[in-house]
Amino acid sequence: MSEAPGDTHALSTSAGVEKAWVPRIEVLAPGMMTTVQDWPGRVGLWRVGVPPSGPMDDLSFRLGNWALGNEEGAAGLECTLIGPKLRFTAATTVMVTGAEATPTVDGEPAATWEPLTLAAGAVLDVGKLAGPGLRAYVLVAGGIDVPEYLGSASTFTLGGFGGHEGRALKKGDELAIGEPRGATTGGSAPAPPNGAAEATAVADPTAVPPIGADEADPTPAPALGASAVPGAHRPGLTDAW
Repeated sequence: MSEAPGDTHALSTSAGVEKAWVPRIEVLAPGMMTTVQDWPGRVGLWRVGVPPSGPMDDLSFRLGNWALGNEEGAAGLECTLIGPKLRFTAATTVMVTGAEATPTVDGEPAATWEPLTLAAGAVLDVGKLAGPGLRAYVLVAGGIDVPEYLGSASTFTLGGFGGHEGRALKKGDELAIGEPRGATTGGSAPAPPNGAAEATAVADPTAVPPIGADEADPTPAPALGASAVPGAHRPGLTDAW
């Protein structure tokens, strides 16, 4: 199923064009319910009957993106109760955040809440979530490249739009991976979640603490794309979340 960069497989991306080959994720097993989401999601459309879409645990989602060097709202995967099994066709860096999980890479135990560097062809199996919490997230350097609908890449399954074909993932689906931030353009790192205004007051720009709901946490945050998200910055989850 995997092809090398000269093959003719075509894949639609958010640019609305067909590309001969792009790095992608192949869904070997979809998990219980895995959807593409972005942050803040699809909001402000209740007046026309469209409810909000986006990640349930947006802090876990945004922290994972931030640690990978993505914009904090870059599209990723939300996994409910049982996570997916995914093959990556190109070398990439990913992070699993949210509820406690016991992921493996090529059958070997892998860490959560820290960047995982995967070789081309590597298989990430998120597995069953241990709780507390019902949702975990798979974030990818560069984000997941899907078309936006009504201003968001988030999936709204009831309406049948957004994300990947407006539905939860199925075995055999393929998702394009976006270009990592700054890979060819030298782009600057994104601001930390809820902490953009505070960044200028910190001498080391890689140690800006993400801010919680209303107050700062003094524990230094990780350097972008370089280390794990400390436990002090991870959200407290409940069995219902």
